[in-house]
Parts: sequence; structure tokens; C-alpha cells
Amino acid sequence: MKTPRIGFVFASAALIGFVFASAAQQIGQNSSTPSSGAASFQTSTQLVIETVTVKDKSGAPVEGLKASDFTITEDGAPQMIRIFEYQKLPTEAAPAIAPAARAEPFTKLPKTQIATEKPGDIRYKDRRLLALYFDMSAMPPVDQLRALDAAQKFIRTQMSPADLMAIMQYQGGAVEVLQDFTDDRDRLLRIVETLVVGEDQNS
Repeated sequence: MKTPRIGFVFASAALIGFVFASAAQQIGQNSSTPSSGAASFQTSTQLVIETVTVKDKSGAPVEGLKASDFTITEDGAPQMIRIFEYQKLPTEAAPAIAPAARAEPFTKLPKTQIATEKPGDIRYKDRRLLALYFDMSAMPPVDQLRALDAAQKFIRTQMSPADLMAIMQYQGGAVEVLQDFTDDRDRLLRIVETLVVGEDQNS
């Protein structure tokens, strides 16, 4: 298994997922030799997150699996599973928001940050984290319109009760967080409605 690039992944809703992290890469670095003459080495470990859905022959989800039931390899070499978590997510979408109910845009886009999960905070347990990322500088206006329409359709009709969504945009040479992870679909729609088509074009 090759180490995947870090990014935001949009996955289809899964009833049951087993989430685990394995130590995928170790990087060793020699440091200066201390006065005692003993060699000193430093090493770091990169954790790679994988999400797995397990079903039996009839398509029913398989529950009760443990980390020992899985084997992770990288280039044929077994990797140690450091973290293993069981998640159960609903597959049904939340009731759709009527398309006729147009979201009222903000007068100014909000700016925020992604809040880190503190020890003991389980707000993300059994949640699917999604991110909408808009790079208006790389798309012509017609593609921007298509992307914004698709985002609104997803928020209105395809978000499930387990989904938390964040919105980001690339503008002015930097990534801006417009909304931290939330299940407030009305607020998400208002932010998408406020994004300006044709902004930041490199023409």
C-alpha cells in the first residue's frame, strides 16, 4: 500500500466503517554526536488513516471486528495498526430542503478556523466529515456556476444526519475557512450563495 497524499476525501455514505491508522513511514535522521561519543538518532512516524466498510455475501454489514482482523501492508511489508475505531453511520439522507427556498446570502463572507478536537470531546464520533473546497482562481465562470449548483444540491438533498461539512475557498494566494464543520444546512447554503462567481480570475 502506497502512502496516500493528504487531502479531503468525499466518500459515499457507509452504514458501518472501521477506521484505523497505521504507522506508514518512519524517517530516521542522524543528529550531532554528543561529547560522550555515543550516537544519537531521531525518528518520526506518519499515521495514515484508512476507512474500511465490511459486508458479508448478502450485503449485510459485519460488526464486531477488531484490529487483529485486519492486515495493513506497504510495499508488501506489514504495518502496525496504531489506532482502531468502529463507526456506525446512517445511510438515509436528511429530509431535503425545498429548492424553492432560496438561501439568503451574507453581506460579507465569514472567516473562521477549523477547531481541533480536544481530549474527551466526541463531537466527531460516528460522524462523516466533508469539506467543500472552492478555487475560484482556477475555474472559468461557467464551471464556477456548475460547482456552486452541485454544492447546493448536495447540501439540500444528499447530506445525512451523520454529516458535518466545512467550506473553504482559495483566494488571494491563501486558503480561507468560511465555515467550520457543522450540520447547519441553512448556514452552509447561505455561505455557498454568497460566493461570487467570476471572482479572482487570472485573466
